[in-house]
Amino acid sequence: MASPMKRRTLLRGLIILPAAVTGAVAGCSIIPPPNLQSPRVALADLALTKVSLKDLTFQVDLDVQNPNPIALPLRDIQIGLSVFDVRLTDGKVADNRIDIPATGQLRVPVTFVVPLDQMIQVLDNLLARPWDTLDYRLAGRATWGPGPFSLPFERTGRLDFWRRMNQLIGRR
Repeated sequence: MASPMKRRTLLRGLIILPAAVTGAVAGCSIIPPPNLQSPRVALADLALTKVSLKDLTFQVDLDVQNPNPIALPLRDIQIGLSVFDVRLTDGKVADNRIDIPATGQLRVPVTFVVPLDQMIQVLDNLLARPWDTLDYRLAGRATWGPGPFSLPFERTGRLDFWRRMNQLIGRR
């Protein structure tokens, strides 16, 4: 029969072991798996939602695709919008914590408030180029899960300018 001291040590070990295993498993969940790919972002929709004397507000819907076989828990999402190489503004994601299902896709609404002076720069650049297309760049980052690991993302593209302008002013 074990002495009372050995029994206490054994009991302590039995209590601490599950806590240590739980802590190790939880610790692993804050580290992203190897070969984790950044989300792919595509512009789904664009709408002018507010006009004031100092700025314009746009609602941009992004299709965010997860190329990974595991869900992507994202938080602290930061995204910037540039048009014709002019940095316009940073976007605000309505829900700053999103989970993109494994190999799935999620539509994420982003609000961009663009100061009028930035829009004037875009118009200057627009006048210096062909009027048929609008070059844009969406770039940002999001934090993966509860940890400090950042996943960058970027999307560049070209919109048919006149078609989008007609849609923005309600002429489809």
